[in-house]
Amino acid sequence: MTYSRDRAGALASFVCAALTIAAIAVGIGIMQAMGVASGMEVARASPEALRSAWPLLVSAELLKIATGLAVIIAVSATRRRWRISALAAGLGYLAAALVTGAGLVGLVAISNFSLSSPRMGAVVGLLGLLSLPATGAWAWLSTWHVTRASKGLRMAGILLAISGIATLIFPPMGLLFGIASLMWWMLLGLALRRGS
Repeated sequence: MTYSRDRAGALASFVCAALTIAAIAVGIGIMQAMGVASGMEVARASPEALRSAWPLLVSAELLKIATGLAVIIAVSATRRRWRISALAAGLGYLAAALVTGAGLVGLVAISNFSLSSPRMGAVVGLLGLLSLPATGAWAWLSTWHVTRASKGLRMAGILLAISGIATLIFPPMGLLFGIASLMWWMLLGLALRRGS
């Protein structure tokens, strides 16, 4: 039973890595299509600008929802495997809820551009931004006391935590968070697959 849970967690981690790559690519595509330099500028864009990138915007929101679901599975796997604290698990589930919420609110916002507003876009952006330090805190707290966790996984968790906070303060640091995310999810997937 534990082995199958670890496998599900490993698969969810690898899926999160793939979703991270897809989200970075879609984000770059959105910024190019709309001629903006950050996600927060997308949030403040006019309905006409949003229409110009509609398929990419839908893809971005669906990727957020899928990421949130995969994070729930990964958090559950680390909770069982390493018996992480309730605080660490809670931060992981909070991160999943925030990113899923950002995706759902984003879908509502872009499904009807007449209802879309800078305020709604700001809510989507804020939920997404808040999910980053929550994800980083979960990653760091999940591994800092686990003797079986590799040094690389611990370092990736620390880097994810630092870059999550940095991105919250200075959103253009999001690319660093994306790179740290890739490292974290791949190393976590490998660790769960090995059962370590």
